[in-house]
Amino acid sequence: MRRQVTEQDREASLIREYRGIVRFPRRVFQRILPERRTPERCVEAYYLQRTRFESIAERKLRRRQLTEDGNVEISGRDLREGAPRTPSLGMGHRR
Repeated sequence: MRRQVTEQDREASLIREYRGIVRFPRRVFQRILPERRTPERCVEAYYLQRTRFESIAERKLRRRQLTEDGNVEISGRDLREGAPRTPSLGMGHRR
């Protein structure tokens, strides 16, 4: 019995088979690191938030948002887009 290939199967295959480069400028870490950015701190921040970066890369692959050379570039906007919304505390309530 043959199983029909779905769009979800194709997307999963695309992500598994991706062999490109995922790039992001050091400026992306400006949003993550409160202190001065150094290559070592950027690498550490990457590993601490690796799941988040991988999710963003997968989303960009699914949407086929690739650079001209077929790679993925993560920007500060991508980090903001995937960030959970937090309510602002104390805003709009005056006594």
